[in-house]
Amino acid sequence: MVLSQANLAAWGPNVLSAPSIKPGDAREVVVKGVFVDCNIDMKVTFDINASEPMWQYLDVCQLKRIRLRFDQMSGVTTAAYEE
Repeated sequence: MVLSQANLAAWGPNVLSAPSIKPGDAREVVVKGVFVDCNIDMKVTFDINASEPMWQYLDVCQLKRIRLRFDQMSGVTTAAYEE
C-alpha cells in the first residue's frame, strides 16, 4: 500500500511492513509523512492480482478503518470505510 498527497501521484514507500496481509487478516497503519492536508490517494497491490486499484481523496484525518475486498471471480477490488 502506497500513499500520495491527493491528485499528485507522488507515491511514497510501502507503508505496510512484511509479511503480506493474508485474506481475513487486519493490519493497523499509522499515516505519517509530509502531507499538506488530510486528503490522500491510496494505491494497493495484491499478490494474486497484477492490477493496482487506487482510491482518491481519502480523508485520513477522519478515516478510522478501511476494509479492502478483492473478488477473484470478477477481479474487482472494493473498499468499505469507517469514519
